[in-house]
Amino acid sequence: MRNLLMSLLSGLLFVSNLFCQGMNNQTVITEEYVPKVIIEGKWGTNAGEFGRDMKNPIEDVEKVPDSLAVDSKGNIYILDAVNNRIQKFNNEGKYILSLPVDSWRGEVREGMSRPVNGVYKPCIDPTEAEGINIAMDDDDNLYYYGRKKSKEAIRKYVNDKPVKKWEVKLDHEKLRKDKKIEVKDEKGRAVGDIVSDYQGGTRFEPIKNYEVEKKKLGKDTERVTIKFMDGGRMEKEVKAHRELKDTDLLSQTSLKILNKKNEVIFSKPRIFNKKTLKWEGEHFSYVYDLNGNLKSVLKGEPPFHNDGNDYDITINQSGLIIKRIEKQQINK
Repeated sequence: MRNLLMSLLSGLLFVSNLFCQGMNNQTVITEEYVPKVIIEGKWGTNAGEFGRDMKNPIEDVEKVPDSLAVDSKGNIYILDAVNNRIQKFNNEGKYILSLPVDSWRGEVREGMSRPVNGVYKPCIDPTEAEGINIAMDDDDNLYYYGRKKSKEAIRKYVNDKPVKKWEVKLDHEKLRKDKKIEVKDEKGRAVGDIVSDYQGGTRFEPIKNYEVEKKKLGKDTERVTIKFMDGGRMEKEVKAHRELKDTDLLSQTSLKILNKKNEVIFSKPRIFNKKTLKWEGEHFSYVYDLNGNLKSVLKGEPPFHNDGNDYDITINQSGLIIKRIEKQQINK
């Protein structure tokens, strides 16, 4: 697969030029991201319901689900920490099963402030055990990251069954300095990183089968380097669609490789005007198959999850709502 990806990516011209040329008169679908409600779960303890802890030492602060992961088939996993489980739903929002975890136990106390919708707010933590986050790797394996007193633990699931567990004692000095701590298996191979956020909290990120490095080559050019785990390497220089002025800044190029869907999604850099404090134009991403054909043009950033979509968690007095920000064709 790596050779196919290298062949595809190394042959890419600047994406806006490719689109204008029509990929040899190929029909290209234009799509956009549209929010759609997938899951509506009430507060409670039954299957498909979600836990909510409001018995805490800080007024108006509660613990609710705030971490989800999605595989390439669109199955949605939600860390229901207060109920000590991970719940799985299919791509239509139907409840499938629960995976038990020790994620909310002990006396609740005030914890570090964390970002909520872009605003840092106080949070609460239990003293005995706490679930931090869940994540999905490129091969659709699920990871659960939790804490028991002074020990961090990462558990790996394959086909919804726990297969591995690694315990890590955090070196807080190294975490402050490097912003991450590498987690390795019993053979010394990297599993992923425990990453520090801006307020001292942490999350686990599984290792990818590729790495992306970006380097500015002047104001209007960026070099994107993809390094594959088997030693392959590809570099691409991306330029702005016009010459930059002194008041302009160029955004970084975003890249997402969806291994299970055989797609590479490559974003077009945008220009930020420092004088008006506004982004110029709409944001577009370009989806290619492994034969080098442009499949579609997306209005928006490349997706975060393995199914090629993004997701949003919102809460209200009744319960939790999961929205899928999915691709839909734009009618012309």
